[in-house]
Amino acid sequence: YTMVDVGDYGSSIAVADALLEEGVITVPGVAFGRESEGFLRVSFCADENMLTEGVQRIKKGLARLR
Repeated sequence: YTMVDVGDYGSSIAVADALLEEGVITVPGVAFGRESEGFLRVSFCADENMLTEGVQRIKKGLARLR
């Protein structure tokens, strides 16, 4: 897993919710403490095709937040 900076798109909860609407599950950084707000925890445990689809869904979800 890795922590991804999404602070430019809103709160970590708002971004996680937007991505969930696209079928991508993440964990809001705020779940790990106040200092992790603005980040999402993301796991990359899937095959290449699924990861490609996930990235496209993330792109779509983030575009809606702009």
